[in-house]
Amino acid sequence: MLSSTRFCFYAAIAGVFILLKLAYLHLDSPALQFLLAPTNVLVGTALNSPSYFSATSGYVHEALHFTIEKSCSGYNFWLMCWVLLAVEWGRHKSGSWRSVGALLALLFLSYGLTVLVNAARILTAVQVRAILPADSQSLWWLHETEGVLIYLFFLVIIYSCFSYLFARQDTAYAHAV
Repeated sequence: MLSSTRFCFYAAIAGVFILLKLAYLHLDSPALQFLLAPTNVLVGTALNSPSYFSATSGYVHEALHFTIEKSCSGYNFWLMCWVLLAVEWGRHKSGSWRSVGALLALLFLSYGLTVLVNAARILTAVQVRAILPADSQSLWWLHETEGVLIYLFFLVIIYSCFSYLFARQDTAYAHAV
């Protein structure tokens, strides 16, 4: 049975998730600059590709014929990563007065991870398109499938690392007592 403190902790996570998910419906590329801009910098640097920002389109890479826009922001990955980390934190640490601060810190940690993972996803998509130039247009599902697999792969890695760190802390604490 969940304690009232843990229930409140998980309810807060669910509430924030729902609010941020609903907010996404009303966001456009300019409002998602906090995710798009750093991702574009990493992608542009890795590909040595200049880009410009269009409020209606997002970051346009004319030479490579692709755009980084709202659906490429990684917003949903950011939310999922945060929920994953927050729930894992709650399993081990909730109930302390630091939980609210931890939720905010995890929001920033998941943000940084999102920018890195999203840049990797976009770079992979560019490489797949370069390998299969003719097929990439007719295989419309390929881009989405590639994104899902990369996001899932990194969520599993992030969860495994975070879970491992907590297991080590729990073991160290048990030996210290």
